[in-house]
Amino acid sequence: ASTTIKPIIAGLWDNLYDDGSSDIQYMTQGASPNRVFVVQWRNIRWNGSTGGQQNFQIRLYQTSNKIDIIYGAMSTPVTPSASIGMNDQTGGSGHFLSVTPGAIPTVSSTTANNSINSITYLTNGLTYTFSPPVLNVNPANLAFGYVQFGGSSAELSYVLSGNNLSAGPILVTAPAAFGVSLISGGPYTGTVNVTYTPPTLPNTTIYVQFTPTA
Repeated sequence: ASTTIKPIIAGLWDNLYDDGSSDIQYMTQGASPNRVFVVQWRNIRWNGSTGGQQNFQIRLYQTSNKIDIIYGAMSTPVTPSASIGMNDQTGGSGHFLSVTPGAIPTVSSTTANNSINSITYLTNGLTYTFSPPVLNVNPANLAFGYVQFGGSSAELSYVLSGNNLSAGPILVTAPAAFGVSLISGGPYTGTVNVTYTPPTLPNTTIYVQFTPTA
């Protein structure tokens, strides 16, 4: 369903049953810009009306955009097959995070676990935290300079690198009378696109050349 149910954050995605002893509550805690939106499932039954009672929360953090899935008291379910994780607005491979509980839990963006059937590793107080990647380009901003040789200048080079990148390419621009290139000696233009494969940009040398106007 990752291509049809989107976006979604799933603390325990299965047939959950809300009866007279259970409730689903939500509230906003704190003050802007550090508010936390909390949704809580209390004594919700998994799977169906005869299922064991479960307790968990999902917390959405303002500003940091962190997401917590927190488990409380859990009890043995009846005929379960659940999913835990999230799916973005695109869906499909590479656009979801599917958790497999374990002594050391794992997460996959290509293989969905749709058959979680035990509370063995969903212990009281367990928290799964999802933090959005911080986009880094090193250097974050680089101003051009030049070394003159008579009426011209030497070719200069800079090394650009980055990690946790999710979109691209990176655009490198040159001020007036400068040109940039990824190839030593040209061709030089006013701009150059640096391509990479997320999440990292290998060390890439950017060559800079000054062209005198007179």
